[in-house]
Amino acid sequence: MTLTGYPFTLQPGERHPLLAPEEHEGLCCLLERARHYGGAGDIVFLCLSGCALLLRFAPEQDGAWTARGYAFQKGQEPWVWVYLPAMPGTLLAPPDGKLRFRAEQADAADEWLQRHDAALWDGAQRFARDTARQMHAHPVGFTRLDPSVYAEDGIRWYALTPARAAQDNTVILPPAAPEQEDGLRIVPPRLTRTWRAVRGEEKYKLGPVDERSDWYDFAARVRRAFPDA
Repeated sequence: MTLTGYPFTLQPGERHPLLAPEEHEGLCCLLERARHYGGAGDIVFLCLSGCALLLRFAPEQDGAWTARGYAFQKGQEPWVWVYLPAMPGTLLAPPDGKLRFRAEQADAADEWLQRHDAALWDGAQRFARDTARQMHAHPVGFTRLDPSVYAEDGIRWYALTPARAAQDNTVILPPAAPEQEDGLRIVPPRLTRTWRAVRGEEKYKLGPVDERSDWYDFAARVRRAFPDA
């Protein structure tokens, strides 16, 4: 069995043809949260409508952040799932072009990952124990952050406790500053479906918000209410 992964890079301003619109928006949101909270090196495996993705969040040399990794054909998704504990190392030392991961190399890949990132290896082993003999794939991730910063996104996160060497080599961005009492707040509705943006004594009605609202459209509405925010 050889698993073939095709190079994949998320371009936030341009939807990849493999992604549905809501999948693109959701992945952009995950990347933005990783950037905002310092999730350099966090890894996700996503089961999407047209493919399966194995991606790593990281800053580029120009300061922009990308989600980069591999896309697998949907038919290979169950097999990627089976060998997933041995595959995160492919994102630490990616090959040029396509990934060709042979099942018989899984043990060697495990050993390589243990030497190069013990925390990620430990997380992968915990994942393997949780999903032993399970063929039904679902989204999972590996993070050195508190998983709650990624919100309720349907991903089962495995928190990684980095060794000292891993900490030294991980880019950690400062967390967002705590909100001040007079800062901008989004207040959900109580009696109606009207959401409000509030800053100090200023209040602005945003109107109804669908249960599955596009985040960027919502943010644009808030910016129109408070252009200087």
